[in-house]
Amino acid sequence: SSGINAEYGGKTTKVRLEMRQGNLDPWYGKYYFGIRQIVIMGKENAISSAIAFSLPIETSNGEGETALADGNADTYWISNDKKSWINIQLDMFCILDRISFDWHGGIEGKQQVSYLVGNKVYSKSKKGRFTVVDMEGIAGQVRITLRKSKKYTINGIMADGYCYTQNEAFKIKARQGFDEPDLSFNVYLINDIFSVIDNME
Repeated sequence: SSGINAEYGGKTTKVRLEMRQGNLDPWYGKYYFGIRQIVIMGKENAISSAIAFSLPIETSNGEGETALADGNADTYWISNDKKSWINIQLDMFCILDRISFDWHGGIEGKQQVSYLVGNKVYSKSKKGRFTVVDMEGIAGQVRITLRKSKKYTINGIMADGYCYTQNEAFKIKARQGFDEPDLSFNVYLINDIFSVIDNME
């Protein structure tokens, strides 16, 4: 048997197939070959929404950090230290789609954004000059490092994505550890792992 593999790396809610210039059967020359099977492989993503930050937000100067998450365009956080940082603790483990900066003026300096679980960087950091940072990875904390400017003035920081409880995150990672999680034997093992996770305090 043979088939066609169409690779797609984005997120979607629908798949559309367009059939053109089909092949007639080699026996009678009047029937078009049909599709025996369509297999879509991927992972389910929850609907992205705004993520609440745990307060207080930690900053390098310890001043005005509430302005970063109060949703008020008239308040802002300011730092006059060339080497500044912002640590944002999330209420749960979250899959973040993007982080947005609302700068008081223009972009100041360069930024490095990292996702952390515990105190360890879980996924690669993004560096650059950002108003919006597209990053995909699990995080319990977001660390923003600010460099290359004499000052930084930010009205607010927002995050979009979806969050899981700790046990839900463990289940996701457990299932991802199997190359073929839907095989009957693997399903049995995964269910046993899930039972252990459900009994964790």
